[in-house]
Order: sequence, then C-alpha cells, then structure tokens
Amino acid sequence: MMKKIISAIEYELSRNGQVYYVCPRINELKEVEDFLKNKLPNVKYQIAHGQMPSKNLKNTMIDFYNNEFQLLLCTTIVESGLDLQKTNTMIIHNSDKFGLSQLYQLRGRIGRSNIEAFCFYTVKDINGITENAYKRLMLLKKFNSRGSSFNLSSHDLDMRGSGNIIGDAQSGHIREVGLELYHKLLKDKILELKSDTSTVDNEWSPQINLGLSVLIPEKYMPNLNTRLFYYRQLAYLSSSEELSKIKEEMRERFGEAPKEVEHLYNITELRIICKQLKIEKFDIGNKGLTIKFKNNHFEKTDQLVEFMSQYKYDLKLRSDQTLVYNYQKTSNKDRIYKAFSFAKELQAL
Repeated sequence: MMKKIISAIEYELSRNGQVYYVCPRINELKEVEDFLKNKLPNVKYQIAHGQMPSKNLKNTMIDFYNNEFQLLLCTTIVESGLDLQKTNTMIIHNSDKFGLSQLYQLRGRIGRSNIEAFCFYTVKDINGITENAYKRLMLLKKFNSRGSSFNLSSHDLDMRGSGNIIGDAQSGHIREVGLELYHKLLKDKILELKSDTSTVDNEWSPQINLGLSVLIPEKYMPNLNTRLFYYRQLAYLSSSEELSKIKEEMRERFGEAPKEVEHLYNITELRIICKQLKIEKFDIGNKGLTIKFKNNHFEKTDQLVEFMSQYKYDLKLRSDQTLVYNYQKTSNKDRIYKAFSFAKELQAL
C-alpha cells in the first residue's frame, strides 16, 4: 500500500498537479506527516484543519490555490467549497472511519476539469474493518462514474436509515416507527407549507424509540428497491389487518423473517396503536416508559384517570401532560414486552 501511495503522489506531481491527503481526525495528521517526511522528503506540503486560527487556515488555502506547495495534508474541511482544477489526486487515510456520503463528497473535490482524476481509499487492515465499512468501500468502487450520487444515496439510506431530515431529530437509524423515508418527510413538509392543516393532521407520524435495530437485512431481501418498497408500505399502514397481509406476503416471498424484521413488524404495530391513541412520542428507558400525547390531550380522560388509579404509584401524569410508567425489568426484551402490553391496555380503554 505504501508503494502505491508513493507512486500515486509522484505520478500526480510529474504532470504538474496537486494532491489532497485527507485524514479523518486531527490526531492522525502527525502519522501521515511522518510518512511524507520519510518517504517523500522532496514534496512540499502544508497542513490544514478546523482548529487552526482562521487567518492561518485562509492563508494556507490561498497558497495551495496559487500552487505554492504540492500537497495539502488536511481533515475533511476540504469536502465542500473547493474547486481546484489542478488537484486531481486524493488519498483518504483510514477511509473506513468515514461515512458513505462523506467519502463521496470528498471524492467530488477532484476531477473538476478534463484531467483524469484518482481517489485512493486506504485502510490499515481490510480484514479488521466493520462489515458496514467494507460495504461502503465496495459501493464506492462499484459506483465510480459521474452521476452515481443517487445510487449511492439510496444505498446510504438503506444502510444507515433515514433519520429525520426536517426538524431537529437526526437519529440516523430507522428506529422511530415513522420509518421516515425521504419522500414521506418531504410530502409532510410540503403539506405543512401549503397550510392545509387538516391534511397535515392526518399525515403526522408518532415518534417511537425502543432502541431496536429494525433495518431489513440485505441477506434476507437482496434487492435495494424491494427493501425500500416494503419500508414505504409499512410506513403507510393504518391497521393491524394490513400489517398481517404484508407479513404474510413477505414470508411467502422471502421466507421466515429474521429478528430485525420481526422488530420492524412490532414497531409498525405499535405505531398503528399510537396513531389511533394520538400518542406523539413513545420512549422506553431503563426504568420504564414515557408517553406524550399529541397536543397534550388524551380524548378518554375519565377512563385514563381510572386506569391510572389501578396502577397506584407506578403510573403518573407529569405537569407537561407526559404519562410516565415506571417498572423494573432487567432485560431489554422484558421492557419492550411490558411497553407493548401497556400500549394495548391503553387502546382497550
């Protein structure tokens, strides 16, 4: 690997070009700097990172732009905003520590002209990186042509989960039962901007946090578009009957569901219950769960008061109208089972 990096740098400099050498963390810059001093002592380089005084950083970038030195050793501060036509080789140090979209964004800093560009992703031990890191690198190797961003973003969505692109909840995993795929969030936001309040009210989705992994595994359902199709189907279900049909359909097509998909089914069922009860947030912690109702209002108030009295000190309503249910369960499985049972009891009121 060292020989390939040296060869790549020397080749770029031989055609009067420049090089980005990107590290994931500031404390890794020293390791690469020592490598450059020992193996490429004639290469002029400077270091740039976000903790430098802004004036020094600005001057460094201006000098690089003016070709005052040949190699910029830096962190990810270069992933956006730079358009240098002479810089057409990038080496990414410990690339397994970057996310897929970040690696793609970095790669986009080179090849800004008609000159052939090269991006090298390095790892210390290919057998020691995580499965997801390996997938990211293989995807970048596969989608290496212009216009690959949509394919990569679709795979990134599938690997990480969609999070919440509108608002302040950036979870990064589809563990909130809304299964908030991009198109649904966008649809909700458009409806909101149109001020069609009745439609928005119908389109809201409960936020559920159970701490479970609910991604559909690639081994169970290999085709990405099919996985996204079923995510979308599950996101729009409104009844347990519809869920049963989807479960049967997936079982017939792909076999018995693994535990991650079973979790997905369970959370979808819980989302349906929460939607019916107008529960906006449903969170499980180590000592119990909290429930927040939409607009701080529960329609069956009298039944809820009577229900609370049956649980004595285990159940209380806070001043912010959040319902708190305290229970001691050691295992995560027991806590989740208790939470599901409690939600069904509320549904039966």
